[in-house]
Amino acid sequence: KDSTMRRYTISNAINLMETCKGKASPLELRGPYDIANLGLLFGLSEGDAKAAVSTNCRAVLLHGETRKTALGIIHTTKRMLPAAEGQDEDREPPVSKKAKVHTV
Repeated sequence: KDSTMRRYTISNAINLMETCKGKASPLELRGPYDIANLGLLFGLSEGDAKAAVSTNCRAVLLHGETRKTALGIIHTTKRMLPAAEGQDEDREPPVSKKAKVHTV
């Protein structure tokens, strides 16, 4: 019974996708919410379905681009914030982690 329901669900999803392909007009294209609802049909949670359309797609594209580059890395730089008035520019930045204190 479970395999039959799975087969019907996949068949219905394929029929839905074929029915509303929208190749003829840009206004008939499926939106991200439609794709997220298809994810719900396949058993994803609401958060996972939204992530599959938004963050996961972006991560896959970025990963593919980094594989195509010669170095395979993305270079990031830190921007220096303008110093506020009254602060020394020569002062060292604060330590990001606390020092471990050993108690006896």
